[in-house]
Amino acid sequence: MILRRCISAVGGALAAALVAVAGGPAMGCGGEDSYVPLPSAVAPHDLDWRLFAARVSPAASAAGFVSEATGCAHAPVRALAARVAAALAAGSFVLLGEVHDNPHHHHVRAWVLAHATAAPAAVVLEHVRADQQAALDAARAAAREGRDAGRSAALFAALSWERSGWPDPATFAPLFDGLLALGVPILAGHPSRERLRSVARSGLAALSEEERRRLRLDEPLPERLNAALRDELEASHCGLLPPTAFAGMALAQRYRDAHMAAALATAAGERGGAVLLAGNGHVRADRGVPFDLGRLAPGKAVITVMLAETEAAKSDPEAYVPRDPDGAPAVDLLLFTPVVARKDPCVEMREQMGRRKE
Repeated sequence: MILRRCISAVGGALAAALVAVAGGPAMGCGGEDSYVPLPSAVAPHDLDWRLFAARVSPAASAAGFVSEATGCAHAPVRALAARVAAALAAGSFVLLGEVHDNPHHHHVRAWVLAHATAAPAAVVLEHVRADQQAALDAARAAAREGRDAGRSAALFAALSWERSGWPDPATFAPLFDGLLALGVPILAGHPSRERLRSVARSGLAALSEEERRRLRLDEPLPERLNAALRDELEASHCGLLPPTAFAGMALAQRYRDAHMAAALATAAGERGGAVLLAGNGHVRADRGVPFDLGRLAPGKAVITVMLAETEAAKSDPEAYVPRDPDGAPAVDLLLFTPVVARKDPCVEMREQMGRRKE
């Protein structure tokens, strides 16, 4: 099925809405249907809106920049949409990463999926738990029947988003509006909160033998990759937790990745291509969801895309590429975007932990 047929009734409105949010099309950037980024509050960076191939893959025949620098976001974003479409048409998995609180990432992925010329069999979301699938199904049904078509506000309410721990719904609204407009199945990728907590506390023994076998979690992550995951988790917690806390966190991460991989594999079946929308850490090829897809759907190609925030002191694109313990790139493509202003995460974490002790 061609994606433009799926969104014939709403696709034009969606594209117009994306342009309107950004303030209108930029001159010389591809016309009124071109991608126009959201306004940015930070100084522009030379890498902003460049598409970089970290390695040779089905998404790129050579490493390096995919399109020339033009000062216009449209060409690289259009190039990414073309690669997503080609992968889906070939029945591959496409994993699109994000920094959760960066609205640029949700905005641009909505445009990419709306303008790809092949539809996924389904889109799997990290942000929605398995026990919330009914809310996704109801929202899709309302969109198909013309009730709140393409509107995510009711979905956010049904998901109790304000209590979910995810960033403000306004950050995600363009993406969720776009997904409802596509007309393809939207699947919850995240395990239930209770199951995830049980794994973090008690390990994989908290799962049934059948579930461990179904997700292939009875086969451990190679120790070098597991050690790298624990190190990353420890660094991200700013030295505020004891080292003993991270073994359980690593197992919970493994469970989350395997759960999302199983949702993708089931959605795609034998012939379809499916899309995962998740944090950058989950889409890395060495130890994230692609590792589990290699076990659950062997033989199917996986394209991994990291959305990378540019940093003023880093101008070499290679410096942004995540790498496995042997130094090999752990993603196929990087789309560089502006960073967003945010509080120092370590300061914020200390404040949160202080409030819990009060």
